[in-house]
Amino acid sequence: MSHPCSVDPTFSFGKYEITPFCYRHLFLKSKRTQVPPIFIGPTALHHSKSKKTYKKIVDEVTSATKGLALSVKGFVTDGDVALHESLKEGLVNSRGVRCFAHFQRNCIDKLNTIGIKQKKEQSFFIDCVFGKKEKNEGILDAWGKRELRARLHSIKDDLNKKERELLKKDDDYQSQFWQYLNKSFDVMAKNMIGKARSKARLPLDNEGKPERCYTHQSESLNNILTRRKELFIKNDKGKQDLPKLQFATGVFQPTFAYQIEELKVALYGGSDEYSSRALPGGQVWASNQTNEKK
Repeated sequence: MSHPCSVDPTFSFGKYEITPFCYRHLFLKSKRTQVPPIFIGPTALHHSKSKKTYKKIVDEVTSATKGLALSVKGFVTDGDVALHESLKEGLVNSRGVRCFAHFQRNCIDKLNTIGIKQKKEQSFFIDCVFGKKEKNEGILDAWGKRELRARLHSIKDDLNKKERELLKKDDDYQSQFWQYLNKSFDVMAKNMIGKARSKARLPLDNEGKPERCYTHQSESLNNILTRRKELFIKNDKGKQDLPKLQFATGVFQPTFAYQIEELKVALYGGSDEYSSRALPGGQVWASNQTNEKK
């Protein structure tokens, strides 16, 4: 059993950066969502987003837990190069995958820069990359590198023609969006296509294909931390930024403690949040753990 962890800096809680590691606890099922719940993991407070800083964070995390550097199979980021490279170097057996939503925003930003700014006009280009649900596949639905290259070349003429039409350019115009995708080939091949997602241990969808990767885990955790912050400062409405110590004691520690307590009582069926999840072969983890304790 494996599922990629997610690492993504949060929204601002103070005059510093917060980067939590979060993961799905595969032995449990959320009673609300019916999928394994998101747990907060090691959380770094820092002032720089440099490669040096992220490398130090990853080294601290892997050195604190024996075997972690070798056992993690996959991780999801928003595409931040310094963070992605630091995780890849520290989690040596893992495959990093990139959030589809962030890459889609990058594609839209490129279209805006070119001069294609209407959502209806952009949809043709976006659908070529990401596909349209239950209608057609995009280039990112390719399984391997060779297939990705073939799909990319198959849409070149259509993309270039559409770009010239929308911008009212003649045939001498050098189209830009396909060139942007071509320059992003390595990123798509290493971090987004089916084979990469499979190696990162993303679960399979209804069609038996690896699910697309998103930083939804981190975004959900950010919402949890934000609600905890709001609860912490409710009696001081003018307070927005928290000192580091107040974040640690008033936001992080209560969040972590609550999840661990709910995990413990879930072993005996007493959690309001989680229930035990059946494992392959029909076993139930919670009952096994209970019997061992007995």
